[in-house]
Amino acid sequence: DANCFGVSQCKSLVQTKFPLCVKCVDELLSQNHAVQIDNEKYNLCDEKESMQVRACSFYCRANQKPYGICEREKQIPICKCTDTEPITISSTTTMTTTRLTTTSDGSPFRLKFALKEHRNWIRSIVTLNNGCIATASDDKTINVWNLTNGSLVRTLQGHTTYVNSLTVLDNGYLVSASDDRTIRIWNTNDGSLIRTITGHLGSVYSLLTLRNGQLASGSTDQTIKVWRTSDGACLKTLYGHSGIIFSLVDLATIDGDFASSSSDGTIKVWSPSQTSAKRTMKPSQTSEVLSLARLLNGNLASGSYDGSIRIWNPRDGSLIRTLSGAHEKAVYAMTVLSDGWLVSGSSDKTMRVWQVDSYGSNGAINLNSTITSVASVIYALSVHLNGDLLSGSFDGYVRVWSK
Repeated sequence: DANCFGVSQCKSLVQTKFPLCVKCVDELLSQNHAVQIDNEKYNLCDEKESMQVRACSFYCRANQKPYGICEREKQIPICKCTDTEPITISSTTTMTTTRLTTTSDGSPFRLKFALKEHRNWIRSIVTLNNGCIATASDDKTINVWNLTNGSLVRTLQGHTTYVNSLTVLDNGYLVSASDDRTIRIWNTNDGSLIRTITGHLGSVYSLLTLRNGQLASGSTDQTIKVWRTSDGACLKTLYGHSGIIFSLVDLATIDGDFASSSSDGTIKVWSPSQTSAKRTMKPSQTSEVLSLARLLNGNLASGSYDGSIRIWNPRDGSLIRTLSGAHEKAVYAMTVLSDGWLVSGSSDKTMRVWQVDSYGSNGAINLNSTITSVASVIYALSVHLNGDLLSGSFDGYVRVWSK
């Protein structure tokens, strides 16, 4: 309220309009429940709790600071008062700028803005041909965003449960995969559903647009299916894994080879022209392989449930390097930046940026920086056409980072 600025004004306003809240206001202003960080006292404020956000704003205006921001300091959700107005992107979205802590002299990312419309965790993020992004969530929806101003363009609804994966076809259509065992093809320009594809006997976890224009999907039914998108026909079913197919990635070969990772602890390389795997890669210590990313030098990075990252040569199946303890917990997502560096996201609530030798084949990789300001499980990573890093997490936020 504009009439609340300074302790006396704010308390008088509450006394007049909300007399039952006077005692709570006294406790808030006296910081009876505050936490102390680096000799400073802060009221607790979870950005997902609307009442706490309002209390933060009230406290700051009572202390003659026009704006209150809920953010995390040392992983603790606190209220900070500022003279600078946050830039509102949409009804539930705030743009902030945050300097990140780095572990070396590498250029850290800055948070451009955070997008919040989803009501559950983010499973997948892709960039559409027009520069917008699409995000898939456990809330059963797909959101399309305009990154120029961070606005929500539209929400695609139709899946009956979690939406696990997204990919973009050559014609610009968006494809989604869900726990409801269906694959859906959408026209994001008008939000229309083009086609629903069925055939898997389990949840569909992963999608990949192949170089020949066909679509590959991986499922909890332990199979990979290849589809013709023009009519939804299943062209072939690939057998070989004995667990969930978590990830599919293009290997950028002349033959259009692609790789799959699974809960069975293996990575397999496939050719679209064959029905059996060309080769299988498996570390000596078996752990579910959750994520894959192709490096610019043609090598393949894999992230596992045990927190390790491995670098493979997919051309001969050899293991080049193992980064044990790359993360403290499961590595759910990986992506490659335009400069060839690798970014990994984990359930340890960090993103790590790895400097990769993009021109050599010896697998040289070193930790450049660690992003710790998200404070939520990182489940999805992607790179926008403009080079921005996109992350999706358990808290339902899509965050856009730039260097």
